[in-house]
Amino acid sequence: MSPTPTFPPTEESLREVERFRHALIDAGIATGDDIAGCTDEEIARVAAVATFPLPDEYVAFLKVLGRKAGTLLRGSAIFFPEPLDAFEAAEDIAEGPNEKLTLPDRFFFGHHQGYRVFFFEKGSPAVFFYQEGHPEVQKLGETFQSWLWTVLERSKAIDEDNRRLQAETEAKRAQMRAEGKL
Repeated sequence: MSPTPTFPPTEESLREVERFRHALIDAGIATGDDIAGCTDEEIARVAAVATFPLPDEYVAFLKVLGRKAGTLLRGSAIFFPEPLDAFEAAEDIAEGPNEKLTLPDRFFFGHHQGYRVFFFEKGSPAVFFYQEGHPEVQKLGETFQSWLWTVLERSKAIDEDNRRLQAETEAKRAQMRAEGKL
């Protein structure tokens, strides 16, 4: 039986996730309709997979954003019900030749297309990452919340680059049309 996480999450953690939710909306990464949290039952199902109490910030994330959060982490499987099966992705990686991923005392909460896994280690609030073929564990953030803010900033930069490239492409097409090349 898994230990019980801090539940409900602390008011401080919930406030921080709400602040993050508003930042997602302000950045255009999500709309109010693109965001959904987990039910208490769904959070309990995730906690039951863990072998140690989950960080409070992660439990708050599940409560507010755990089912979907717009295009945040597009391509990565971290939203419910994915945390229930993330251990399987980690097992698949760990079984590979020359892989050094260890499974004990870790809670795998998500993966990216099966070759990258995101996890917590027992006794640490930090977010870690392991990529198949790259046998070093990397720390992505000192806490779950700090990692989310980093992801948001990167997403905003990518969106900004995409808008810039789109505008440049449209300007080039207009120039080529004016020159009769299109």
